[in-house]
Amino acid sequence: MTEVTSPNTTETDPIAEPAPVGTSILPASSKKLFILSAIIITILRIAEPMDRAMTNTLSAMVAILTFALYFAWLLFRSHLSIATRKRIGLTSCIILAIAASMFKITAVDGFLIPTIRLRWSAAPDQSLTSINDEILARDTISTTEGHFDFPKFLGPKGQPFITDAVWNEDPLTPESIRQQWRRPIGAGWSAYSAVSVEAKQEGSKSVSGIAITMQQRDNQEITTAVDIESGAPIWAITNQGRHETVLGGIGPRSTPTIQNGKAYTLGAFGILNCIEVSTGDVIWTHDLLALIGSSAEEDASMISWGRSSSPLVVDNLIIVPLGGKPGKPSHSLIAFDSETGKEKWRAGDRQVSYSSPIVATLDGKRQIVIVTENNVEGHDIEDGALLWQYNDWTGFSNSRASTSQPVPINETDILLTKGYGYGAARIKITRSAEGKFPFVATEVWTNPTVLKTKYTNVVLVGSEIIGLSDGVLQSVDVETGESNWKKGRFGHGQILMVADVLIVQNENGPLHFLKLQERGFQELLEIDAMSDLSWANLCLFENQLLIRNSVETVCYQLPLSRISH
Repeated sequence: MTEVTSPNTTETDPIAEPAPVGTSILPASSKKLFILSAIIITILRIAEPMDRAMTNTLSAMVAILTFALYFAWLLFRSHLSIATRKRIGLTSCIILAIAASMFKITAVDGFLIPTIRLRWSAAPDQSLTSINDEILARDTISTTEGHFDFPKFLGPKGQPFITDAVWNEDPLTPESIRQQWRRPIGAGWSAYSAVSVEAKQEGSKSVSGIAITMQQRDNQEITTAVDIESGAPIWAITNQGRHETVLGGIGPRSTPTIQNGKAYTLGAFGILNCIEVSTGDVIWTHDLLALIGSSAEEDASMISWGRSSSPLVVDNLIIVPLGGKPGKPSHSLIAFDSETGKEKWRAGDRQVSYSSPIVATLDGKRQIVIVTENNVEGHDIEDGALLWQYNDWTGFSNSRASTSQPVPINETDILLTKGYGYGAARIKITRSAEGKFPFVATEVWTNPTVLKTKYTNVVLVGSEIIGLSDGVLQSVDVETGESNWKKGRFGHGQILMVADVLIVQNENGPLHFLKLQERGFQELLEIDAMSDLSWANLCLFENQLLIRNSVETVCYQLPLSRISH
């Protein structure tokens, strides 16, 4: 007898694969992971005291970890077939390998946003011709003292504020700012210093200007003097060596100092030159690394982004930070005779920073003030004797570095600013009958949330301190240290106050002309001056604004008159 099976009855196959529980490539657990990561990144980005570059780094790490965990789940725990998971893993490895072999990170901006280029592409400076091919025959020149020279870092007074000027046009228009010339330049963050010269032509004399900066072309570190009228090189001094890091860029970064017909320059590897401005002849030179018995590699391990300090000329002395070899004693400063180059003294015991020494009169004592790697010091000009120390300004020259200039506020007080979450501090220097040193430094106020100047400096305008705080323009009350206002994102660019107009060069190149107001500023004009990373400071000679980055240099004529006092 045959058994009949009902058509509605289903038999279970004991060897059949069970149906998958779920085939989604984004299960609930992964969604929660992505939501948690988004919350963490949001919290990081709104944390006010934090450095934005560190915020970007931590955000990137959270994002990478999130995708790595998700990718691991996709390959090893998901319900995709083994063949599909193998294809995903193999394809991903191939794509990553191709990308790594084709591209490289060549630079980062102040927020650690990378610049990516093809691995086989040369740096822009390596495609430039020899600087000697650009030098044209020139008439004999001699330097002369001009009322409107810009002879050193940040300007004639060592602060980015030009007061002896009047703007001739209101409102400013794009036609107001006339481009005088534009030329390619080698890499580097060295700004221009500019002085007046007399050019002798057929028995007559015409007063013009000469500007000096430093640049990198391939393996040559070059000091260049250019005619301000045309931008053409007049002479060039070359030293062998190439300083290059992803975080710091390529080339020299110290701004020359010009005084009494001589230019003093400091290369990224510590070559200190004294140059006759009129001829380009080297009068004397010192290798700072040789003086401390260090190599370029050892120096780079301590001062990762190259020696950046601008030489200080005072009382027939040329003074620069010296530092020391790893594991050996350091000297904060070294002084040479400005005429002969003979060493006069060494002083202090700290490693160098990226700030430059200044002269200030504090509590009646004219002295040198220097921000070192991990403190601030005052030194006697004559013999370098240590007058005082402020040791709560910490850091390292290969991490959390000090770059900004100390700013004298009055006859006793100094303002300090720094990025990396440090902010600002006002300290008072007074004589002391007790203690280790003849002067003592005491805090007036500190505020880690204001004036976080990573690569830039501030300007004192009345009772306000104006500067780029982690990329945002900010005004701070000099008496209290509290923020007046904070507005506008310009990146880690540079500033120059000219009369009542603040010129800001965005880190990405554009120039902004701003009128400061009680609760912010009015933007008068923006011009697309450059389109690449721009960290060099601005230089104003008479009414000619000289700017540069690692690719090109530009001179603009500004609609202003200079006032001779």
